[in-house]
Amino acid sequence: MTAAPHLLSFVAPNDPSQVKHGASRVEKSYPKSRRMKKTVVAEDEQRRMFAALLWRAFPEARSEADLAALVAGQLTTEDRPVHPKTVRNWLSTDNAPSFRYYLPVLMMAGGEAVLDLIYGGAP
Repeated sequence: MTAAPHLLSFVAPNDPSQVKHGASRVEKSYPKSRRMKKTVVAEDEQRRMFAALLWRAFPEARSEADLAALVAGQLTTEDRPVHPKTVRNWLSTDNAPSFRYYLPVLMMAGGEAVLDLIYGGAP
């Protein structure tokens, strides 16, 4: 009589396409769209939208340098300082911010800014 394999002795296959779930193959979480060019906002447009959100979140800013100082002051944490030069790079769309900064900026810009992003209004 052969012993049943122990659950802890299971070895996952190296190829993710070989992993089975029920009767069907496990799909990737985010498959690429065949119409990706039409559905995904270009990286440059995403950077412009974030720069516009920064202006919207801090309407009291009178210049780019003023805005950079305000944003850097609000986004700086003990573990991750944000330099005003970094913010100026975001404003000029030279660099894309890390995702960790999107949520705080959206929260500062307000709920209306979130709805504008969802429904295609201008930030």
